[in-house]
This record gives sequence, C-alpha cells and structure tokens, in this order.
Amino acid sequence: MSHSFGNPTREAAARRSEEETLAIQHRFHVLETALSRTAAYLPAGRDFNEAKAARRALFAEDSKRSRAGLSRRGDFDLRFDRLQLRIYSDELALGLTCAGLAPEARRLARILGTS
Repeated sequence: MSHSFGNPTREAAARRSEEETLAIQHRFHVLETALSRTAAYLPAGRDFNEAKAARRALFAEDSKRSRAGLSRRGDFDLRFDRLQLRIYSDELALGLTCAGLAPEARRLARILGTS
C-alpha cells in the first residue's frame, strides 16, 4: 500500500469548489477590513494600514509601467522587501502573527540593513 504525504492544506484547497473558494475569500476580506478599521486606532495599526496602502501603490505603479511596455523599476524588489518587513513588524506588534517567520524577517532586515 502506497501512502502520499503531501501538503494537506493544499490538497484540501484543491478539492474546494469555486463557490467555496469565493466564499472563503469573501469572509477573509470582511475580516481583514474589520481588522484594518479596528487597528487604525493604534499606532502600529496606522502604520500597518499605511504600509499596506504603500504596497498596493507599488503594485499599481508596476502594473501601470507594464501596461505602458516599460520594465519594472530597478528598486522595485528593495521597496517591496522594505514594505514586507514593515508589514511583518506591524503584524507582530498587533499580535496578528507569531514569531514563527522571524528568520525570514531577520534575513530581510539583514539584507536591507546592508543596502
């Protein structure tokens, strides 16, 4: 008998219907919106919302450049990494994530510190 030890979360997601996936995405969006509004009363929450808005603006700028036939700006990755680190730090401050991804955050901080 052969056993497959794949990623159970990914396998469960693959079995979901499009309707179930859309319902989950909708619930997540509602929770994320409520969280952003609630967190806005805290300094880390305001910074969290500002960093997420800056990340959306970065992607919008990149999309606009792409539609115009231009390549990605040379500093895109650096700007993105800085925003990701800022968002991660704010998530930690707000208790939205655990320190389990701290090695990745430390790697980013080390890279950005030498840039």
